[in-house]
Amino acid sequence: MSPETTTSRVLLAAREGEHAAGLRVVLESTRDVVCVGTVAELADAGAILVSQRVDAILADISIGSTAVETIASLHRSAPAVAIIVTVDDADEALGLESMGAGALDFLVRSELSGCALTHILRHARAHRRHRVQLARRDDQLAEVQRIARLGSFEWDIVTNTVEWSDELYRIFGMDREHFNPTYQGFLDLIVSDDRDRVDQIVRGALERREPYELEHRAIHGSGATIVLHARGHIVLDDAGQPIRIAGTGQDVTDRKKLEEKLLFAGRMTSVGTLAAGVAHEINNPLTYLLANLEFIAKEVATRAHGSSPEQIRELTDMVDDARQGAERIRQIVRGMKMFSRSDEERRVPLDIEPVLEAAINLTANEIRHRARLVRDYGTTPMVEADETRLSQVFVNLLINAAQAFGERAGEGNEIHVSTSTDPNGSAVIEIRDTGVGIPDANRDRIFDPFFTTQPIGMGTGLGLAICHGIVTAHRGEITVDTTVGVGTIFRVSLPGLQAPPAHEIRG
Repeated sequence: MSPETTTSRVLLAAREGEHAAGLRVVLESTRDVVCVGTVAELADAGAILVSQRVDAILADISIGSTAVETIASLHRSAPAVAIIVTVDDADEALGLESMGAGALDFLVRSELSGCALTHILRHARAHRRHRVQLARRDDQLAEVQRIARLGSFEWDIVTNTVEWSDELYRIFGMDREHFNPTYQGFLDLIVSDDRDRVDQIVRGALERREPYELEHRAIHGSGATIVLHARGHIVLDDAGQPIRIAGTGQDVTDRKKLEEKLLFAGRMTSVGTLAAGVAHEINNPLTYLLANLEFIAKEVATRAHGSSPEQIRELTDMVDDARQGAERIRQIVRGMKMFSRSDEERRVPLDIEPVLEAAINLTANEIRHRARLVRDYGTTPMVEADETRLSQVFVNLLINAAQAFGERAGEGNEIHVSTSTDPNGSAVIEIRDTGVGIPDANRDRIFDPFFTTQPIGMGTGLGLAICHGIVTAHRGEITVDTTVGVGTIFRVSLPGLQAPPAHEIRG
């Protein structure tokens, strides 16, 4: 029975006898019905369904038979085929049991008529249309999930059972037989370094009854590492208690690899911008370090005996200069090594201030010839972040601030770096300059990849786009407030690291 026709193709399942004859008469007298054949046992209907189109099965059943189990089996294998059963007048309970197994409806034999059958078959046609529409929508949803590489899941907290869509199984490279469908089974698939973080975020979402969103790494069935972007929504019962989490998991492995390449390219571009300044920073301390050490080598022998206090103090001062120069070199080299690393992201609890100081050290030569740097550090919470990525954000913002003055010199040029904590408990970092500001025409585009106001060859237009991507990936926010002729403030907000709430979850 298709949506294009009102004729129902019905298979009769009844043993030959009075009941079968009566059912056949009803079928023959019913409008828009074609009887495609008769089988003695309902179990034999499966073979007919394979060989030809059948819209409905009219089955005569009785207590004590295996008809209910057969109905359930047929419904599973051919859910679009309507099953209508007839029972004795005293067997209405059997009819209801059949409906529970998958039958569309039942009729008692004393009420069987062409009119009653026509009504049920009309309902069956509507039922089939709905089944076809649902199947089509399921296929469309599956296709969309395949295209987006986006699977869906549902975790029943009460029974601790997890259901995945077919696409999520494909993303993980697993089949249903090899997946432990529990919360702990899901956690076991997460890379060990990410497992506690994921567990804490889920626990926190359950505690707060709030949706969550995160990225984490997992182990593919092939043994490879994949990256997923997951979202979850908490479903509550009438008492306000969590009973389910429904959500999605998207495979973003390829996107992350591309981001890694862009991040590294951006770092290398920034390193190129800083190269001259770094050479200058290293060369100056090296010059007096080497000169002083050479002088010390010549003078040590002559001043070893009978030296005056002034001579000893002079020698001590030179040694101190040498030590300070060596320490400066050590700080610069350490900062450059941290900034240019290409290894994978690793988030750990971080104090914002040392990361800011490392970025300031790296950009000191860019800044000192253009503006005065002012620090105003307040109290901030620890944040969970990757030190290299966060350093890159601050370096890019500091370079932008230095370049905001162009070739303009003057005592009024100032870069103000401050930290604080907002009312939500997030760490806030502000980098403010008194430069030329950003025109309104460019303001909405400054975070777009490859957008730059620099002359050709002077910038890639990736710096602020990379900053935005890094901050967003850390569940933070980066905003800009600018006035032409007054200056610009870039504000970075990162969630504070808090102890996870206690919430017991069965594994």
